[in-house]
Amino acid sequence: MWNKNTKIRFYLAYETADSSVFADVWSERTKTLAKSKKICTKYVELEARLLDDVLSDVKFDKLDFLKIDAEGTEPEVLEGAKRTLETVPNVAVDCSCERHGKSTLRAVQNILEKANFNVAHRGYEVFGWK
Repeated sequence: MWNKNTKIRFYLAYETADSSVFADVWSERTKTLAKSKKICTKYVELEARLLDDVLSDVKFDKLDFLKIDAEGTEPEVLEGAKRTLETVPNVAVDCSCERHGKSTLRAVQNILEKANFNVAHRGYEVFGWK
């Protein structure tokens, strides 16, 4: 899922299970690999789509709960779910430090608040409800 229908590179990090759209994945597990210059260079090209379009294509009429764990791309996934966020009453998003070693928590909170959700977080988990 992404914020537009396009092709994206998904970098493969088999050694650490940190595959991502970010080539420079900086988690604790990859710091040693990064020092040895083993930053992700292998990738696959994938079709990225709006979550709104995917749900429309499968004729998904009602969604009660949306859980997102997108390896650092949570803001982009939510940006591609504007129609979905209008109708879904409950959202939980994992905002761990998977985007260049930083959390997406603030960006996710802002998107959910703009979509009229009540928002709270516990650690790196963001919860939204209407």
